[in-house]
Amino acid sequence: MTTLEEELLIKAKEIEEHGESNQRKLDSYAKTLLELAEDKNSAFAISALKDLIINPKLDFVFRMFIFLMLKRISLLPKSIAEIETGLYDYMLVDLKNYIDSTEMPFLEEEERQSNKLVIVTNQFIGIGSLETEEFAKIIQCIDKYFEQIDEVYIMNSDSLVQEIPLAQKYHVGVVLNPKVKEEIQLILNEYKIFRCKVGYEEKRELNYLDRLAYFTHYIWKLKPYRVIALGTTNILAELINSFMEVFTIAYDSQNTGQCHTQHIIVLDKEKAMKEGTMDLEEEEYYKKLLDYVLNTPK
Repeated sequence: MTTLEEELLIKAKEIEEHGESNQRKLDSYAKTLLELAEDKNSAFAISALKDLIINPKLDFVFRMFIFLMLKRISLLPKSIAEIETGLYDYMLVDLKNYIDSTEMPFLEEEERQSNKLVIVTNQFIGIGSLETEEFAKIIQCIDKYFEQIDEVYIMNSDSLVQEIPLAQKYHVGVVLNPKVKEEIQLILNEYKIFRCKVGYEEKRELNYLDRLAYFTHYIWKLKPYRVIALGTTNILAELINSFMEVFTIAYDSQNTGQCHTQHIIVLDKEKAMKEGTMDLEEEEYYKKLLDYVLNTPK
């Protein structure tokens, strides 16, 4: 253990026992741990961050930010960080103390609007990103082959918690795309999506918990026919799953453990193409995927 880690260990014990009322000091401590976990692959820092995440003496949104940043770090090449399913489940249970989606009755098939589909994502990065490419190809396939759906709603719950001071201090904290609406339209034009009406909403003016609550209630009132979630560890999808089945698209079979939605579809096209195990052309691949989503009995 380095001298810095020994100093941080003393602070960790203080926070575990008493919490920390000075937010500036807590932010400085957490920022140092995140940098050690990311830059130095410090096992101590990773463990200390997990202790922060489960510390009920600390603000929930602060802890959720730490969780999401540690999840991001765990996906970096050669990272030794691992997000255990139990840690994810702990945060979900805690979240439901703030947003109770069980108060909304389950939406039966006959109650739903058969022409509406919702896609929920953690963040919209813009042209060229994996999630952006995926939702564009999904909507393109719906537009071309599934006439039942003529309204698609993209809802970005934005996992980059922006309202806490630490988000401004940690270098990956907040990434805003001021031209998101223009980029959406460019993508729709590029993929020749003309029949379906496509809407996009992100509600950045709301704080994290308010944003999740807004989208949860909005989707229940919208009563879509189906909901597709892009990517695992999709907090909004977990809330929606209490009142209607969600079809989660995972990009890697190894990341499906932290997902409790009713359906999980592994969409690892790159691996399938590389290994020569992709039996269908890409367009047929998406048709098969959407046929499963739209025609699977609930």
